Amino acid sequence: MNRVKSVRGYLVRQGIEEKRIDVKSYAGDKPKTKGLTEEERAKNRRVEMRILHQ
Repeated sequence: MNRVKSVRGYLVRQGIEEKRIDVKSYAGDKPKTKGLTEEERAKNRRVEMRILHQ
């Protein structure tokens, strides 16, 4: 969740209103890989964003 909060903070500092940012954390619920190696675990440490409207 810290990574998500960091990205949210960055976006707010760039001028995006906080009320326009919706945060969802999936933690280990939606991994991109099984995470057996450090390289695979690194792929799972990510923040995904969708732009909903301007």
